[in-house]
Amino acid sequence: MLLLGALVVLFLQWRKRRAIQRRIVWNRLNKSVPASISWNNLSCGIHDSDTDQTTMIVQDSVGFATPGTLTAIRGPSDAGKASLLDRLADRKTTGLVQCEVFVNGRFRGKNFKRITGYVLQDDLLPAMLTVREHLDYVAALRLPSIMPRDEKLQRVTSVMTDLGLDGIADHIIGGGMQRGISGGERRRLSIAVELGTDPRIIFLDEPPP
Repeated sequence: MLLLGALVVLFLQWRKRRAIQRRIVWNRLNKSVPASISWNNLSCGIHDSDTDQTTMIVQDSVGFATPGTLTAIRGPSDAGKASLLDRLADRKTTGLVQCEVFVNGRFRGKNFKRITGYVLQDDLLPAMLTVREHLDYVAALRLPSIMPRDEKLQRVTSVMTDLGLDGIADHIIGGGMQRGISGGERRRLSIAVELGTDPRIIFLDEPPP
């Protein structure tokens, strides 16, 4: 019995030390570094193997976006805005692609998608969950495992407040035949899903006005 009690004490002490170590590591990693993005000579097109012709969608695009700013890509319909955004976000690499994309002056690396968020044009949300439940699941799955649970919940609450979703936090999302939140609220929820992961850069396809 004494041996069992000693083992329990040692285990509890180990868990406490491990929790402290995880907190120290998380505090170090949580120091967000602002990120700028720039690109040169970005081109993409579609090659037709039957005619051996290439139709360029975007050609020799150059641009940049600085931290803390909103940069809009504007143009008429079918001008290649979505194609440009997809290539900048490194979401699509099919077809003819040529680009030089930099983050803070360096070529984007393998962890580029870990520091960025992407909001799709179509809202893909679970119909049977509430707004809070969905954001809680996203935080649990996508935020670092070493991040304390209370900080994850705090992040969810903060994002809901910033986007005006706190008033509908316990409402069913809905969709299809299931009645739920409005279209504008769904759009803000999709943005909240990405903002909840604390991205350095966020890409939005057809953001709300």
